[in-house]
Amino acid sequence: IDEVSKATPPELLPPLMRARKTILVGDHRQLPPVFNEYEKSYHELLEEINAEGDDDEDNDSEMVLREEDLNKYRTMVTSSLFREYFEQADERIKHSLLTQYRMHSDIQKVINRFYDGKLESGVMAVENKTKAHGLKVMTDKGESFLRLDSHAYWVDSSKLQGKLMEQSRYPGSTSLHNIFERHIILSMLLKINDAYVAMGQSGITVGVISFYGSQVGDLRTAVKDMRNRGKLKALKVDVNTVDRFQGKEKQIIITSLVCNTKRGNASRHVAAFERINVAFSRAQNLLIIVGAGDLYRDLAVPIPNMDTGEIRSAHIYQGIMDDIARNGALIAGETLIAPDDVSKVMEEYDKEAKGQ
Repeated sequence: IDEVSKATPPELLPPLMRARKTILVGDHRQLPPVFNEYEKSYHELLEEINAEGDDDEDNDSEMVLREEDLNKYRTMVTSSLFREYFEQADERIKHSLLTQYRMHSDIQKVINRFYDGKLESGVMAVENKTKAHGLKVMTDKGESFLRLDSHAYWVDSSKLQGKLMEQSRYPGSTSLHNIFERHIILSMLLKINDAYVAMGQSGITVGVISFYGSQVGDLRTAVKDMRNRGKLKALKVDVNTVDRFQGKEKQIIITSLVCNTKRGNASRHVAAFERINVAFSRAQNLLIIVGAGDLYRDLAVPIPNMDTGEIRSAHIYQGIMDDIARNGALIAGETLIAPDDVSKVMEEYDKEAKGQ
């Protein structure tokens, strides 16, 4: 049974009952089963319902889904049976495949934090040819951005002209979006597209990932408009949530983390190691993380030992940013916004802030 870490126990029962021998194949360091066909896990759906208030007696969802139901049936609908079996199984019946062939070693270094540093590259000897992105891109301030010798970047979206660029929420929505990060990503897509057009290349696969449906919706609308105007001729861009990207891979991945607040806190989405792992590990040749460095440096992420499940708290994002910075690939987001567009971004941000 493949992709078994995403399967719930009821989904696994039929093949298990039919087989004389079963081989379970999956990655328990990625996302567990989700509650419905969209992005919400059972825990997140419960949180959303509780956020709507306890006074609404006509809330049918609340009648169906209560916290005691979650506690009673959580193993059946939220747990990865594979993860539990793997952590508890005798060494004679389990094995880890730790050689990866998907990504450049720069990207592997980022995600190896989720695998206790055990991943090894199966393409190291030829990666400069097979995993080359071929891009040399400058910022709008004339500084070097994308280089041939670097494959993992962090674009800091903390501030624009010294002003904290916080996350936003549309009226009536429980999801988040980030105006500044959207503009950064659209600018990057144009620069990357133009670079490939100049090289005579096309069909480059790009995944734009976010942890939040609201951000995905805004980016998807903007990308569609750019495509209709013929501005993305060299790129095949797929914009979607982390959950929808599990099992996929793209030559280039751009991840929008969204969260940025004055209080310096973040939602559980960006602190779940499985979700971070999936978002960053889809990339083959180039990974670009867009996030507020000021916030993520201090964010602790609970992460279990790969073999035993023993949980420790680690500053995963800080380690990633530090490694990327040492490679000269930590970029200020405002350098990717054209000077003439800075005022437009600020106006859009201020307009939305006043309306909330």
